[in-house]
Amino acid sequence: MNGLTIGALNHCLHIDAEVELPEVVVTGKARVNSSYSSTIATMALACVADDVSGVGVIDDAAIPVLAATAGAVWAYEHRSAIEKAINRAYNSISTMATKTMECKPGYVYHLVAKSDGMYPNVRGGKVHLNAGDTWKIGETINGPNRYSQNYLNGLNVDMVPSSGPMTNKYQLWIEEKRQLIKYASKYGSLPPGNKLFK
Repeated sequence: MNGLTIGALNHCLHIDAEVELPEVVVTGKARVNSSYSSTIATMALACVADDVSGVGVIDDAAIPVLAATAGAVWAYEHRSAIEKAINRAYNSISTMATKTMECKPGYVYHLVAKSDGMYPNVRGGKVHLNAGDTWKIGETINGPNRYSQNYLNGLNVDMVPSSGPMTNKYQLWIEEKRQLIKYASKYGSLPPGNKLFK
């Protein structure tokens, strides 16, 4: 696959090595042998390579279509890894739902990008976020004292509560996990500031 396709897939599908994803999902390196996506990507590269002779310029219109198709097929080929991670998260919710541990009032929050730009990905590298995009989902019983203002400013994020107050720690963890599942289901990955479904 070309670098653009690998970069996009790495951002979209990178979850965490602890959820047993295929090597290509964990590292972002195309190591899938004999897959349809590799074959389609090779076809796209062939369309570029034949331009040297001047004969293949006509097929250049197919290059973006082949690259996009390779990315879509790759995502389809690896969907079961994402589904497994989400299913494990759901299973842990059912275990926690019967438990109680009182705590001072807490809430689930999102750390959201203040402006368009590059933000650190805790799984390596950087990702582009638009203003208002979620960088991390977490829970706290320390309210706005969870992070120092210097830390938030350094990341260029705001802390935004995304749930009402709760006094059962397990309910906090369940709500955090529910929001992580919702995010992963929508975007195919955890937010760039979350290492795993905890």
